[in-house]
Amino acid sequence: MRQGKKGLILLEIFLVDQFLKFLAVRLNLAVINKGIAFGLFKSFQNYPLLILAILIIGLFLFLLAVCKLLAHRDGKKIFYLALVLTGGLSNLLDRWIYGGVVDYLHLPRLPSFNLADLAINIGFVVLFYQAVF
Repeated sequence: MRQGKKGLILLEIFLVDQFLKFLAVRLNLAVINKGIAFGLFKSFQNYPLLILAILIIGLFLFLLAVCKLLAHRDGKKIFYLALVLTGGLSNLLDRWIYGGVVDYLHLPRLPSFNLADLAINIGFVVLFYQAVF
C-alpha cells in the first residue's frame, strides 16, 4: 500500500472515530471513561500530574521507536506505529473536550470501547507480533 493511501486511512480512522463519538454523546449512547484503558483505574482521574508524566514518558518512547523505524525505513512498522498514535491522539482529544474518553461500542462481557481503541490495539498487537516473530 502506498504512503498516501496509508495516511488517508489514518485520517479516516481519526475523523470517523471523532464523528461517532460526537453522535454517541449527542444521542446519550456514550460512556465517558475517566480512567485509562478499558475503563480500568477510574480513580486514576485524581492524579493529573501522574497522567501527564506517563504521557510524556510514552511520547518520548514513541519518538525513540519512530526514529529507530525511520532509520530502517520499514513502512509497515511505521504504519502500525502511526495507527497506535492516531488512536491515542483521538482519545487524547476526547479527554480535552469531554473530560474523559468517549466509548460508544458496547458488546456483551467486554468493556466499552471505540474505534480509536481498536486502532491502538491492532497496531500494538501487529508490532508486538513482528517483534517476537
